[in-house]
Amino acid sequence: MKKVENYQKTDVSIFKKIFERKFFCKTKNINERKVKDYIRELYLEEISYPGLELDVQKEISKLNLQEYGFNSIDDVDIEIKKYVFNESTSIILRPKTFFENGERFGIPQYDHFEKELFIMFLGDTFERLKIKAENIIHTCVCDKHIEFYAKKNIQVLSSSFDDANNYMNEICIREDNLKFFRVYVLNTYIYNSLMFYQNRFNEFYLEEKHLINDMRMKLVNSIGIHTIIEPLFSNKCDELDNEFIKDFEPIPWNGQTNVLVTLFYDFLKEKRIKTNIKNVVLLIYWCFRDKNGKRISKLTIETILKDYRSEKRASGNKRIDLGRFDNFDD
Repeated sequence: MKKVENYQKTDVSIFKKIFERKFFCKTKNINERKVKDYIRELYLEEISYPGLELDVQKEISKLNLQEYGFNSIDDVDIEIKKYVFNESTSIILRPKTFFENGERFGIPQYDHFEKELFIMFLGDTFERLKIKAENIIHTCVCDKHIEFYAKKNIQVLSSSFDDANNYMNEICIREDNLKFFRVYVLNTYIYNSLMFYQNRFNEFYLEEKHLINDMRMKLVNSIGIHTIIEPLFSNKCDELDNEFIKDFEPIPWNGQTNVLVTLFYDFLKEKRIKTNIKNVVLLIYWCFRDKNGKRISKLTIETILKDYRSEKRASGNKRIDLGRFDNFDD
């Protein structure tokens, strides 16, 4: 089999593999062992050589481990397999350690162990992509090859982001909260990986750039804000279900605070929701967090909701178009 050159790889397709394993986003029984086993499975590399008599140590010393997402030999478990029938020998590489990612991309710290474990898992993925990207820049001698790699991987990231957004829209807040959280975090790491690739390959990637604010708003829009509003303002119940209160985790809002509050102001003014300002203030205060993971001040919310404080509300392109919610029942 012809070897795939380094620059021809779509390393970021790892996100599609994660996304396709939807059970990993659904299961409630995540533990550290499962996550480590999954990482070892995701990043397993088998390098095949003809013949059964192989100078293993020599071949291992020749490997460019950064190509496979490893910093050094200390990060790798190595297994040797001989295939007598095929008369070949394989060197199998598996991750030995977790890579800790310093970047959380605005995702707050959680006391919930399984949530932190999932963030750690995606942080490991992000770090391995960074290693592979740096390797491309430092080992490719042809700028055209680097440009090819950057363009191909950014296209795949953009496609992965759209797929994950569509899935986010499907599950939204009506389904299991833990699944919602994981898919949201997955989306966040995908678009931040896209930003990293654009920035790192800036001099080689000549296509139109994706803007981070546009990516964030796509993610926010995929949440489907009406699926949050309908259960809370249903005329079938006057207060939130106790189980909902117990299980609900506040939703990070990565846009500007006044965009969110203006959205609810417009809902009120156009009678898309039938409630009072006090309820809206409490809804935003309890259900959302700002981009730094902090509660949004009640005073800030109340100020933006006042009719005469139009200068505090979002305007122009920053204001969310309510036309997207025209399928609401009156």
